[in-house]
Amino acid sequence: MTDTEFVRELALPLSGAPNDYGELLELIGEARIVLLGEASHGTHEFYFERAEITKRLIAEKNFTVIAIEADWPDAARVHRYVRGASDDKHASEALTRFRRFPTWMWRNAVVVEFVEWLREFNQRLDPKRAKAGFYGMDLYSLHASIDAVLNYLDKIDPDAAARARLRYSCFDHFSREPQEYGYAATVGAIAERKNVRPALRGSYEELFHEIGLDRFWIDLRDVGEKVVSALYGPRLERAIGVIYRPESERLSHYFHARLPKQFDAVIHIDETRTVEPLERTSIWDKGELPETYPFKV
Repeated sequence: MTDTEFVRELALPLSGAPNDYGELLELIGEARIVLLGEASHGTHEFYFERAEITKRLIAEKNFTVIAIEADWPDAARVHRYVRGASDDKHASEALTRFRRFPTWMWRNAVVVEFVEWLREFNQRLDPKRAKAGFYGMDLYSLHASIDAVLNYLDKIDPDAAARARLRYSCFDHFSREPQEYGYAATVGAIAERKNVRPALRGSYEELFHEIGLDRFWIDLRDVGEKVVSALYGPRLERAIGVIYRPESERLSHYFHARLPKQFDAVIHIDETRTVEPLERTSIWDKGELPETYPFKV
């Protein structure tokens, strides 16, 4: 049996039905921490499916903390909105603080829908149950986060504020903009749509494409030694962050990995589209021309 045939037997098709992730939630069981990753930051389907899984974790398993890859002060405004403690009129207004590149990472249509859902869910919640919250866990805005803490403490506990200032002083030698990694390439960049190249030979993505299913997921915890060559690899794995560099794709976006050593489960979606930013530009609307232009458009 070929690697493709082995993996095809393990694949659980996804149809878009409400019960798609029933078995995945059974796999999660009583776990209190669930980590949901993604192969690329700018993919609509990844945002959407992650939101659908998160909704079920909140509604069915009483999860109360959504910790995202975002700055704490920016997410705090959204947190107040979903808890009903904000003057913001709608989710897109609550997301206003997300102005640092890449704004589309959180200011996009899927996040708006999820934030509105979370607010409504909290409003309908039994008062005896804890409301779910929305938290940023990054420190790109290190000094903005420090300022927010100190401003709060100045109002309620000046002595604690003085102690905090002393302890925060160890960060004084850091730049006011710690996100300056890749500063020249990223700050002020405009959102673009790019065509992602077909997966490289010998990659997990190529293997999953050859299975022939549009969408599926695999429980990686009990795949068994019989599929060592198929899933244990090592194989190439692709990861695309906020910047896609097709001209150096093998070096910039691929690494060798053993998937079952990384994850408990993996979801594959064969064809995807870009996430839709709230602030669309002419560059985003135009998108990237096919490589065959001008012969096939």
